[in-house]
Amino acid sequence: MEYRNKGIVKVLFNMVLNWFNTNNVKIIKTNVYSNNIIALTVWKSMGFKEIGTDKKCVFLEYCI
Repeated sequence: MEYRNKGIVKVLFNMVLNWFNTNNVKIIKTNVYSNNIIALTVWKSMGFKEIGTDKKCVFLEYCI
């Protein structure tokens, strides 16, 4: 837990986002277990939008 709230995920995501931009990727999609509130909060704070759910997962999308 010592790595939480240090901004590490956002730094890594920005690096990945730069790579995606360079390589003409337009949409990023990911799935998160619906009971993983911390992960959902992090993804949404980075601009991902919820596009659907099922019994166990929330589906998220980020348009570049």
